[in-house]
Amino acid sequence: MKYYILLLFLAFSLISLAQKVEKDGKTYIIKKEKIFLEGKEVTDSLSEEEKTLIFKEGVLIRESLNLKAIELERKEKERKGKEEAAAKLEKESKKAQKAQKKLKRSSKRLKRN
Repeated sequence: MKYYILLLFLAFSLISLAQKVEKDGKTYIIKKEKIFLEGKEVTDSLSEEEKTLIFKEGVLIRESLNLKAIELERKEKERKGKEEAAAKLEKESKKAQKAQKKLKRSSKRLKRN
């Protein structure tokens, strides 16, 4: 359960963080609907075409992070399912061993009588 919560927290934090986009050797940071370069807002100084390209690349980065988070969550569920199956098999094995011991005891009792 704690891994599941950790994964959800990781997914939401990755989504909510600013996206770093590299274009023409410059690293732009996208926060909500604003574009920053070296800590200064440059949204208004960029052309509409540049803004569109930067925002599209930011969306692609965000989607890839979402896919990674989903994949991590799926792997965690799969691992948890395997652990539960192993625990169930172990429990059934112990139950079978107890039944076998009980059968041995009862057969010894019958032989005594």
